[in-house]
Amino acid sequence: MEQTRPHWVNTLILAGGELALALVALPFYVFLVLPKYPQGALPGFVPVMSPDANPVLAVLATIAVVAVCIGIVAGMSKAFGADKFQIDELDVLLRENSTLDLVIIYIAAGFAEEFLFRVTLMDLCGIVLSTILFTAMHAAYWRKPLMLVYVFLVGLVMGLLYLYTGSLLLCAIAHAVYNLLVSLMMKAGILPLGK
Repeated sequence: MEQTRPHWVNTLILAGGELALALVALPFYVFLVLPKYPQGALPGFVPVMSPDANPVLAVLATIAVVAVCIGIVAGMSKAFGADKFQIDELDVLLRENSTLDLVIIYIAAGFAEEFLFRVTLMDLCGIVLSTILFTAMHAAYWRKPLMLVYVFLVGLVMGLLYLYTGSLLLCAIAHAVYNLLVSLMMKAGILPLGK
């Protein structure tokens, strides 16, 4: 008799796996990033936003980044076909998880991935290399190389948002909202879902 875990356990495992990325980033952040800044500064956290960024424009930029990323996935799906672009695991993720599950998973992913790739790695190695590493982390998509192109473009756009705002909070929100909106649009049939 096959024993299955409760559904909420699977959600916590997926969210916990994403949050593990933040733990990977933490020593790099503490020992390599923080020493470059004045006492009391926590890049990405304090100040919440770069003093050079206009708060209204930063929020508008965050909304624009979400829209651009949705445009990238919609455009690539239309141009190349969802079957050539999307991985099968996405269908499984959307089918087996409720909207609340996806919110939890995407909040964890938004925070952890942005902390690792934007706040920590962008500071250490720049936007292009950190975006390449972000794409490499998604190497499970190698079966559909267009997905890697898409991940690179989204990572680059998120990197530009971080360059302007200096805000982990805004980047994490953009990342989570983008993931959630695309998932809901796929569930609703507004965006095609590859099989």
